[in-house]
Amino acid sequence: MERIGLNEVENFITSRKKLRKKLQGDLRSLKIAREADIECCCYYHLRKFLKRDPQWKVFARRHARRTGRYIDILIFHGAKPKIAIELKWSGKHIDMKDRKSLGASLKKLGVKRAYFLTTLAGTDPVYQCMVKKCGEKYRLMEIPVKEKMPEEKLTRWKSEREKLRKFL
Repeated sequence: MERIGLNEVENFITSRKKLRKKLQGDLRSLKIAREADIECCCYYHLRKFLKRDPQWKVFARRHARRTGRYIDILIFHGAKPKIAIELKWSGKHIDMKDRKSLGASLKKLGVKRAYFLTTLAGTDPVYQCMVKKCGEKYRLMEIPVKEKMPEEKLTRWKSEREKLRKFL
């Protein structure tokens, strides 16, 4: 049994070469076609990374009674929540609803870190960073997963995505 520390989990989530790179690959190969797919892919990659240490548990769409809100991904170490993640499809900035949910996770659940993760695909995907409030500076992070594509590849990608979405 190998032990995984909180810093290692945070590094996996925030690093450009780890979770973000895996989700970019999923986005490029159309394993992600809508928001629920981001949740599934993120859950899969986190579970695969954390399986070495049975102390870590990953839950998707978890309702937290203390906050009265659903959290897209909630990661526990033992019996304590450590990380909350809100996911968005094509979110150009964090919405007030998601920010309140993550803020409640930080205050009422006592998670150490809260992340807002969004996927963006296009010729020049742009994400507008939020202005952080007091207490959010080192605890609430934004992770835009950008997949920049040339115009013709983007057109092909969008048409393939629409074909998939017809059946969803």
